[in-house]
Amino acid sequence: MALGLTRSELAGRAGVGERTLADLEGGRRSSVETYLLVRRALEEIGIVFLHALPGAGPGFTLPEGWAGNDLIMPRKTRRGMRKSDRD
Repeated sequence: MALGLTRSELAGRAGVGERTLADLEGGRRSSVETYLLVRRALEEIGIVFLHALPGAGPGFTLPEGWAGNDLIMPRKTRRGMRKSDRD
């Protein structure tokens, strides 16, 4: 997972099964309760969910001070961004 959590870790934090979390991630039918449990677990690690704006869908912000990882944040070299990340 992009936040450095495995599916198993997030499922444990949310109090849901891994398969239930996989169903939610895959867009399969999930209960509102499951959605809220997972959302609360993400909010507890610092994720802030944002409302949709005109012309843009809903989104989220990452925890303050989050260093990132390669799935979301491109790595920097001594000279700046890797060439493949600048294109």
